[in-house]
Amino acid sequence: MKIRRSVEEKIREICENWGYEEIATPTFESLELFELKSGEEIIEEIYEFKDKSERELALRPELTASVMRFYSKELRAHPKPLKLFYFGNCFRYERPQKGRYREFWQFGTEVIGGEREFVEAEIMTLANKIIGSLELDFEFKIGNIAILRSLMNYYDIEQEKQDKVLSEIDKEQENLKTSLEEIGLDSELIQNLIVIKNSSSPIEEAEKQFKELDISIKPIKRFENTIDYLKSFGISDYKIDLSVTRGLDYYIGTVFEIYADGLGAQNQICGGGTYKFPELTKQDISSSGFGLGFDRIIQAMEEQNKIPTVSPRSQVYVAPLSEKFRKEAIELTKKLRKHFSVEVDLKGRGIGDQLSFANRISTPFVILLGEREIEENKISLKDMETGDQEKLSLDKAIKEIKERL
Repeated sequence: MKIRRSVEEKIREICENWGYEEIATPTFESLELFELKSGEEIIEEIYEFKDKSERELALRPELTASVMRFYSKELRAHPKPLKLFYFGNCFRYERPQKGRYREFWQFGTEVIGGEREFVEAEIMTLANKIIGSLELDFEFKIGNIAILRSLMNYYDIEQEKQDKVLSEIDKEQENLKTSLEEIGLDSELIQNLIVIKNSSSPIEEAEKQFKELDISIKPIKRFENTIDYLKSFGISDYKIDLSVTRGLDYYIGTVFEIYADGLGAQNQICGGGTYKFPELTKQDISSSGFGLGFDRIIQAMEEQNKIPTVSPRSQVYVAPLSEKFRKEAIELTKKLRKHFSVEVDLKGRGIGDQLSFANRISTPFVILLGEREIEENKISLKDMETGDQEKLSLDKAIKEIKERL
């Protein structure tokens, strides 16, 4: 738990340094909230139930919808852009396996309002900053749903079919052509989509097709502006991949995903992009954000041997040499806790067992307290790493410990 808390605190610190404020939302919400925009796959995995008033509720399967509901109720009048972050548990009824749990933890950010392209660049940079700070080896892919939707709009594909197409493209399947034919797409559109998806230069290919079909290239130019801003933030290690479409229906523009080495098939640790929630916000306002799969991040750190060194549970262990010095040990512990994390023997162990226990929990210093120490108004300070032991005044011992920690 200490490792998880250490990673969480590092992520929080970065978000706060970037001007993001923390919010919290309820663990369960109205089922309707998630049915609005969460996507077919997630809806099938929702834990849903009725309360005593027969209201249909759900354990949250993700947090963006909850954040936007909170915004629409409580934060609409706040100055824009709003920069928020959150950390909470989510629930999905899926087959438990490595990297996938029915209860999992998600860390995320949302920026509501602001210039769209610039906001997209900032959130992608922030995601890279967070994962980079954990020293993970990762791959960063960027896509854009608006470009694909513009192409499908030209062929008069209805919204529901478009959502299915994006879902199929996102699956990275070999029989994509067959899947798109089953949806009912025109053969020319299928060919154009597959060519863009498989192109090593998808933006150039999309622009070429748009010009041939006389489709506005505005979404392409907006995406190129986002990438230019991203470069200004110093991010250059990424891949443009228009097959990245995410699994949620509320995305409208740039989307991205980050994959960590060492996790096998379940290697996505971060995903996000630009979206709208007009059903909730009742206004034409775009937002951008991302979610970090916290459990997968910890697994990736383990697989890549990037687990941080955490401090021991105590810096000092107070060991009375016998039961008769228990009260003096308690008084000494009270004084030391003003400076350090301190434990005192709670089992009535002998001095040998106390030293063995302190060593097992990696406590760097042990203070021994017996008759001579009390008579001389001193303590015996033992350095557990070197084995050195010396008798000092309390003030001198506190100074020594501070210098060595």
